[in-house]
Amino acid sequence: MAKRIKSYKGLLIKETTTRDGAGYLYWITTKDNELEWECDSLEEAMEWIDSY
Repeated sequence: MAKRIKSYKGLLIKETTTRDGAGYLYWITTKDNELEWECDSLEEAMEWIDSY
């Protein structure tokens, strides 16, 4: 289950474990939980939002 870890420029960044449980993925969603993008790191997620 994804947990919200940050709100950034009106979008939410949620963290979830990878399928094999060995790491994390970061989902960028709207406040209505519509998936916008999936990233490998929090920094990548914030960079994507900056370029959105």
